[in-house]
Amino acid sequence: MHAPSPSRPPDACPDRDELLAFHTGRLSDPEAERLAAHLDTCGACLSSLRELSSDAADSLEANLLRFCGDRSAVVPTTDPGYLRFEAAARDVCESGTWPGARAAAAAEWEFETSARIGPYAVQEVLGRGGMGVVFRAVHQGLKRPVALKTLHLGASARTDTLARFRVEAAAIARLDHPNVVRVYDSGEAAGQQYLAMELVEGESLDARLARGPFDCADAARLVRALARAVGYAHENGIIHRDLKPSNVLIARDGTPKVADFGLARIVGDAGQLTISDAVMGTPAYMAPEQAAGRAREVNERSDVYSLGVILYQTLTGTPPFVADDKIQLLRLVQRGAITPPSQCRTDVPADLETICLKCLEHSQNDRYASANDLGEDLDRWLDGQALHGKRPGRAKRMVRTVQRHALVGSGVLAVVAVLAAGVVALARKEPVVSAAPDGASAEVRRELERDLDAGKRVTLVGDTGYPKWFKWRTGAAANRMGIEPDGVFAAEITDRHTLGLLELLPEARVTRYKVNAQIRHDLGGYGGSIGLYVGHRTYPRQPCELHVFHHIRFNAVAASPLVLVPRPSELDGRVPPESTVLGFNLASLVSGTRLKPLIPESTTHAVSLVTRVHTDVGLPPPNVDAELSASRAGRTMALGPRNGVWHDLEITVTPHSVEAVVVGHRMVLGPKELNPAALHAGAGSLRGFLPNDFAIQNLRPEFTPRGGLGLLLYPSAAASVRRVTVTPLPADR
Repeated sequence: MHAPSPSRPPDACPDRDELLAFHTGRLSDPEAERLAAHLDTCGACLSSLRELSSDAADSLEANLLRFCGDRSAVVPTTDPGYLRFEAAARDVCESGTWPGARAAAAAEWEFETSARIGPYAVQEVLGRGGMGVVFRAVHQGLKRPVALKTLHLGASARTDTLARFRVEAAAIARLDHPNVVRVYDSGEAAGQQYLAMELVEGESLDARLARGPFDCADAARLVRALARAVGYAHENGIIHRDLKPSNVLIARDGTPKVADFGLARIVGDAGQLTISDAVMGTPAYMAPEQAAGRAREVNERSDVYSLGVILYQTLTGTPPFVADDKIQLLRLVQRGAITPPSQCRTDVPADLETICLKCLEHSQNDRYASANDLGEDLDRWLDGQALHGKRPGRAKRMVRTVQRHALVGSGVLAVVAVLAAGVVALARKEPVVSAAPDGASAEVRRELERDLDAGKRVTLVGDTGYPKWFKWRTGAAANRMGIEPDGVFAAEITDRHTLGLLELLPEARVTRYKVNAQIRHDLGGYGGSIGLYVGHRTYPRQPCELHVFHHIRFNAVAASPLVLVPRPSELDGRVPPESTVLGFNLASLVSGTRLKPLIPESTTHAVSLVTRVHTDVGLPPPNVDAELSASRAGRTMALGPRNGVWHDLEITVTPHSVEAVVVGHRMVLGPKELNPAALHAGAGSLRGFLPNDFAIQNLRPEFTPRGGLGLLLYPSAAASVRRVTVTPLPADR
């Protein structure tokens, strides 16, 4: 068990080894709690942990450490394969690097498996996991095809892994149900543990969901069958604890079958219940009590919650909670603020939504008492009958939410009770969707400016609804705005060549202030990025103005950002490829060279703070777009379109600097980058590209902290934005 250095103060930041131990689950409960509390208050350590979690070499190291563990936890073995694997793990731990190419390493560390395991002839690999391999095999005597699940020889030496493997065999052996994968045999051959199961020809629910959500009635039928299977398991004393789409197989005739009881618990077998097991599984499908590691509370209703997540995903195409990393996801699950399915898909019937959300109640007592009860309510809905299960009222749920977030005191609870009563009253009214307001209202602008002049914080965009004031600085002819089903304002650039600047405040009025916002990246488009900008200022140029501003740029959607580069044959030695910016090339716009797309595959994208000069691409060329300075830090995970994840953004502006924090990543443009000489030098490439452009040759960009601020959208990108505030700061900030 890893322990912090005794010489280090208790409140000091952990070193890399301790972060890795936390990531791999090798800390004791008190140590893990202490470190988790530290991560809540230390953005630098949280950022380091995220980088460690996403780094390829560190991820491999973590997997190896999970496999080998501490030396005291490994049963002595002389198996050559295990010794090679352990040696590789120790080498990685010491060097922190890959010993060779990824493919070569995987081949070196994979254990060889003979063509025969006990009475079974192995035919092909069906799947691989961290603990073993599943083969298609045939029983030699019975000629029966099976799915043969095996443990790596090294994993068989781990007592906890071996125990879970045997529990899985014992659990499935108790069950004989048409919607549960059957087990035929288990045993050991030449040190190789195996489990022979029913071979299901078809696909996993995970693979099916990759093609999109289900019809509502089909989703109800699927989860009804799963609920009956899980209810049957519960009646036989088995709690699954890892229900998720990848553990549901769909046969060719459409029959769903629950599989993989590797984390199952047999009720009454106290020896199996461990703290480490309680937090194992897949966070997106865990019940709140399981995500919090409360082992003794994980029971049949925890499986009901997981069935609710599966129902939610079959209806909407995504689980209720999605996040950049496991830690953030566990926190979201524990907080339990779920967006109703009807806000993601408008045709979800109210009663089916009620069933889904009752499964997903934060409190176990508010969920269905059993999986069988869930199955019966789905039966009633499919037959057009009234439901038995009802959710707690809105007032009761609000009070419980407040209690979860530790709002205490009779005065606060009294206020909450009044607010909750108001919510119940308002809930009876029909929702109102208003048309877009007059964005550039002079009266609203004067009101915002008065508050800023008085040093008051102003709200530019609330939790829902349109911004108080807005105006498109660029992209006015190629945008779409509206209110999302959850009531949040959203904007989109509809043209693949246009950068959109939606100004939310024309002048900050002060030179020291902080901007806070939450942004949800909905569509990636070309270039993929979105962000906030500050310090906007225009400079005269014919036939269009030059816009200079400082902006955050991040991407949480696109897996393939688009960059356009000139064809090599058309360069003629005039302009190097590095001059490409934003999806169009300055030299090409001047000389008429055509562009070709270059699409690098990636699942993470750099976060940047950039000073940019730009003209509206919809106006006649030659158009201008270039970065004058940039600060880069960290990367964000590409989660795909409509992922539903909100990102906190903060920008602090002073007379000499711009500092930004995005998803834990901090970037600064200081006096070195923002002084007039540096910005003028940054525009040097523009002067070289456009020698006859009078405005460009005389451009002297300056940092203007009081300039306008707002939302930035790259071509074809879409984003939702809420909770945008501007807070004036004291002079000594």
